Amino acid sequence: MKPELEEALFAIQPAWFDREDGMRSSMNFGFAVGDGWAPLVERLLMAAKERGFTRENFEVIQVKQKFGGLRFYVRGGDEAFGNLVREAERESYTTCETCGGQPASLVRPRNWSRTLCAGCAATAVAAVAAQKATIKPR
Repeated sequence: MKPELEEALFAIQPAWFDREDGMRSSMNFGFAVGDGWAPLVERLLMAAKERGFTRENFEVIQVKQKFGGLRFYVRGGDEAFGNLVREAERESYTTCETCGGQPASLVRPRNWSRTLCAGCAATAVAAVAAQKATIKPR
């Protein structure tokens, strides 16, 4: 994710993120998702803020892409917020993680599952092909 997008997300409620202690949280690595999913993450953070969650009852542990979908792990929150997380995770499977375009689908360039729109998928496949072309056999 672009640094300016990442910092804007952290700024929504800085107290929810432990960016120093890698044993407590993985947020020291930042938001490990593409720019296209920033609106999904922002929507979740704003929902948490509207619910009045504080550092005492809410912490974001990790935000990443896994098997082509968004994963948003927290400590605390409530059942309604958990439902919002699951909804955003489902939506990520139809939203391009690179550009945010829809529709998007699961593709596997280089055996790595990603959710991409047709344009971003073509770019990813072309990049893999170009990279393979530069590898010299032994």
